[in-house]
Amino acid sequence: MEKQPKLIVVVDDNQLFCDRMTQFFQERYGEKVTVHTYTDPLKALTALTPEIDLLIIDLEMPTIDGKKFLSYATQKGLDKKRIIIASFQNADFLHQKFHLSECLAVMDKNEPEQQKVFAMITDSIVNKN
Repeated sequence: MEKQPKLIVVVDDNQLFCDRMTQFFQERYGEKVTVHTYTDPLKALTALTPEIDLLIIDLEMPTIDGKKFLSYATQKGLDKKRIIIASFQNADFLHQKFHLSECLAVMDKNEPEQQKVFAMITDSIVNKN
């Protein structure tokens, strides 16, 4: 039986970030993943299902902030340990805003060390049976 690709969903109003995430996942994992991106978080809300293997949410979006989106996603049945909050804010700020139990991780989009940790997390999720 062939393994289904992991479903990765990126919700970020910045098209460049969505493109960068798509490229990262395609180059790193190829056929092991299917990536869906949304620059409109309200459209993304309708696509939320518990089958998502990893959800990456931008904290700062114009129509709904990442914290509210996170709350809605968990109400729709997504496991909070499959959700990463991404922001241009520094990690200390993000850790103050989000309790450890609220999501899998928070990530400063510009911090190279955080990007290394992000890659380790995604390796774990994608390669998990």
